[in-house]
Amino acid sequence: MARFYIFELNDKALQIRDSENVLVTSPGVACLLKNKIITGIEAIPLLSKQPSLSSTKHWHYINKTETSILSKYKITNADLVHSQLAKMWSKIPKDKPIVIIYPSEYTEEKLGTLCGIFNAIGLKIIALVNSDLSSLEETGFSNTLLLIRMQLNHTAQILIESNKTFSLNSVRCKENYGLIQLNDLLARALRTVFVKQCRADPLINGESEHYMRIQIPHWLKQSNQKKKFIADTLINGNQYIAEIDSEVILSVCRDFFKDIIENENSKDRQLVLCPTLFQLTNNILSQKKVCKLPNSKLNNLVKSIAFEKNEEQVVNLKNNFPNYRLKNNTNEQNKIGANPTHILKDCRGIKITENPIIFKDGKSNVS
Repeated sequence: MARFYIFELNDKALQIRDSENVLVTSPGVACLLKNKIITGIEAIPLLSKQPSLSSTKHWHYINKTETSILSKYKITNADLVHSQLAKMWSKIPKDKPIVIIYPSEYTEEKLGTLCGIFNAIGLKIIALVNSDLSSLEETGFSNTLLLIRMQLNHTAQILIESNKTFSLNSVRCKENYGLIQLNDLLARALRTVFVKQCRADPLINGESEHYMRIQIPHWLKQSNQKKKFIADTLINGNQYIAEIDSEVILSVCRDFFKDIIENENSKDRQLVLCPTLFQLTNNILSQKKVCKLPNSKLNNLVKSIAFEKNEEQVVNLKNNFPNYRLKNNTNEQNKIGANPTHILKDCRGIKITENPIIFKDGKSNVS
């Protein structure tokens, strides 16, 4: 049995596991209801019923102070992360150290905040491992890889170089372009079908909306298997049945993924998709040469961490944190150097512009 727990940082389904089993799983959802923070599975229905009090971005924006929750209480993203972690770990003993498996879009600053939260809960971190790079171990790829990973509210495009070992070149995130946004589009398309066939609106209230949304993953699988299928849902407590043409669902997915996949698929790059994205695009990209990202390989990690000799060892792969900008902007950023982007006023940083100001002869064009 492994002498540590593994925490997989994936906001679609956060996981705590040992060497053999998944011990706890929890989607990265939180809600502030009646002055109480509700997280994980219990918070899923509240996305439809109490959208203004719910958050699905606190794991991605862990370093930012404001949450998407509209409340008189000052709740930070770190508060929501702390509450969810504490709840997850309340179900298992805190008798082992932790290895964190994280996606490439997490910066050093975000991981530092996360380690601080683990420490506040009373858990010891002994290793940080990039899940994308560890998944590619022993895959046999030899060219430049473009890995596309989808999370709840963003899609990351990760350029990986392969030269004896894998290293990150660049990471770009398309914000507000994840599973949440895809499900919104699918819900609207399916709503039209039910209104036409049943004269009933499945988005009429939070209860009916939630019941339809939790079935969308099942209907996605159906659309990959049949040209048409029967879908049923509850609207105001009554059952309604509609015949769904699979093209309704596939066309939404095709349009959603068109820009981020088809335009990025070039001859000199091997396109690799995370498992969720690979499954969603199964019938859409059937003629394109794409590969599915394997699961993280931890066998060698277990052997390489010498707990008996050094329990403070941190596994940090080379080039783990690349420049988070487009590759062709690197030179421009280097020329700019350290120039002001904000004005400090009353202990608040007020943003001046999207790009740093360049002073010439001690002057600038900003009043």
